[in-house]
Amino acid sequence: MNGAANVWVPRQLVGLGGWQGAVGTIGISDTADSHADQRSDNDACSTMPQSVKDRIQGEAG
Repeated sequence: MNGAANVWVPRQLVGLGGWQGAVGTIGISDTADSHADQRSDNDACSTMPQSVKDRIQGEAG
């Protein structure tokens, strides 16, 4: 397992053109910095939805 994480994965990333190429395979073409001005929006990735907070609190006991 350690070999995969330290050898195979980096080689695969290089083969895809780095992290940009890897994420591009699933349709991501920009960086988080491209959306920095939207961080405070209610549906931004940096904002945890209330339903998720409620579930975490509920499952934590």
